[in-house]
Amino acid sequence: MSAKLLDTDTLIELVRGSLTVTNRYLSAISEETELHLSTISLFEFKFGMERSDRHAQQQPAFERLLTTIRVAPFDSDDADEAARLKSQLASTGQMIRAYDLLIAGQALARDWTLVTSNRREFGRVERLVVEDWRAPA
Repeated sequence: MSAKLLDTDTLIELVRGSLTVTNRYLSAISEETELHLSTISLFEFKFGMERSDRHAQQQPAFERLLTTIRVAPFDSDDADEAARLKSQLASTGQMIRAYDLLIAGQALARDWTLVTSNRREFGRVERLVVEDWRAPA
């Protein structure tokens, strides 16, 4: 069974009801793909929701999504991989933002495909498999 780690931007699109992203999400569920959300993305999303004027509208959609997406705690194996990745990126001058680095490290450590539309940052990570649900299938 394949597994995918949803980046924060993908979660935001799902909560907003983006048709393209929602269709890809439903397809992944029907194919019995394991869907995961890093505790890092969970933090980023909750922080954004706290600051949003649409908090009350977003909360129910967010909670429905969490019934089909497993929250993946960031563990020591993830930290080891993120540290290796940071060292590699720093040595080539290709650093990415801190939270993106942690999310990429987690996806690499667990051999999961990262679902994101942020190819600018994540495209710098060599072994990372990236899928963009906003792009046409």
